Amino acid sequence: MKVKRQKTCRRIMQLYCSSFSFREPYQMIADGTFVNVALRYRIDLRTALPSTLSADVKLFTTPCIQAEMRGLGHEYMGAVLASKRFESRRCGHKSGTHSAAACVRSLIGETNPHHLMVGTQDETLRGQLRDVPGTPLVYLSSSVMVLEPHSHATMRAVDTAERAKNTVSDRERARIAAKVASIAPESMTAAAAAGVGLDVAANAMPKRKKVKGPNPLSIKKKVKAAPVAASKTASGAAAAGVKRKRGEVEMDEEAGSSAQDGEDDEAEPLDGDDGTGKPRRRKRATKKRKRLASAAVDGR
Repeated sequence: MKVKRQKTCRRIMQLYCSSFSFREPYQMIADGTFVNVALRYRIDLRTALPSTLSADVKLFTTPCIQAEMRGLGHEYMGAVLASKRFESRRCGHKSGTHSAAACVRSLIGETNPHHLMVGTQDETLRGQLRDVPGTPLVYLSSSVMVLEPHSHATMRAVDTAERAKNTVSDRERARIAAKVASIAPESMTAAAAAGVGLDVAANAMPKRKKVKGPNPLSIKKKVKAAPVAASKTASGAAAAGVKRKRGEVEMDEEAGSSAQDGEDDEAEPLDGDDGTGKPRRRKRATKKRKRLASAAVDGR
């Protein structure tokens, strides 16, 4: 539980450091009620505060706070002695003329310019200081050190500061108007030039990033076309736009040449065919037979 409380305190103080320029060691004003309760529970503030905030802390008191503790009687004598170990901060008041609460409010002011923390058990004083932005408040709940969360006034001040960073300030407006007036044509008046410059500055928007295409690694690959049959000729494959391998081309050429030879064989008529489809008789007469026939005729 203590570790979680320390993380919470560091996160709270981080906003004060980034938005209100708080720096280590932190400076805390401890009033009489805060010191008295710490003594009752035997808490050493010089070691308990740095342990809770995870940072060095300097404790301060004022003459007005010490004078009020002395006036509260014997019950607060231990708190008077303990507060003497703290550093004394000048408040500008005569001793005994202001109460401790009034003295603390005067030191904090309306904006807490000295970046002071306040440790008090006075609920009325804490309620008044919550209206001051950038004022960390610490109190004791039994024996537990508690750092109050950011007040509404503190959060409003932070939001206002963040908006001011994104808008054009009066000083920047004057500089823009002077720059535009120096480059504006002579026919344009100074008021018109200033208005043009302010409109350009107000309407200036950051460029948006263009929409890019999908990641090529996340796109489904295209399905390859079916392989071309081996019987197709090279001209048909070229017309289809399919790249063929060298072996397939040679096989097609061989198939084409064999088909052409078959066509030539079919074109020539056989011995028993005259081209009309009707069978014809083969001529048996030869030269030798003719000679024999002629010799037989002469012998008669």
